[in-house]
Amino acid sequence: MPDDEARRPDGGEDPVYIHKPSLMGAPWELHLRPDALEWRTGRHQGRIPYARVRRVRLSFRPVTMQTRRFVAEVWSEAGPRLSIASTSWRSMVEQEAQDQAYGAFVRELHRRIARRRRDDGVRLRLAGSALLARARSLGGCGRGLRGAHRAGAEQRRLRGPP
Repeated sequence: MPDDEARRPDGGEDPVYIHKPSLMGAPWELHLRPDALEWRTGRHQGRIPYARVRRVRLSFRPVTMQTRRFVAEVWSEAGPRLSIASTSWRSMVEQEAQDQAYGAFVRELHRRIARRRRDDGVRLRLAGSALLARARSLGGCGRGLRGAHRAGAEQRRLRGPP
């Protein structure tokens, strides 16, 4: 996978991100379609319309073999929680960082969710104390997170107390 942006397999407009979250498991293939996030791993596949996304959590989660690892978790009204990592297993002793492709994919995912959920807003939860500082290494992902966080706070302010 190119390390500068989310891959577009057929030259079309739909970004694709592929990562292998475990050594023995099948790779995860995620497609950003115009109206939904589609995913496939092995025999399993699914589709989450952007309007049905209820929560997105972006976190910095280093592990022993990859000290710079980010994870985006996506919850929907129905369906499994998707966990999208910025690293991919290559061998028993090596994980490949996919920072640029991951950053581009996550930024585009947030743009599409925000476009579909403009009325309700999306609850963004930032986890990990160093997330925003470390996210800068993802090619501006930190700026996007801060902007999304501010936009969510503004929407909550305009709606008033629950």
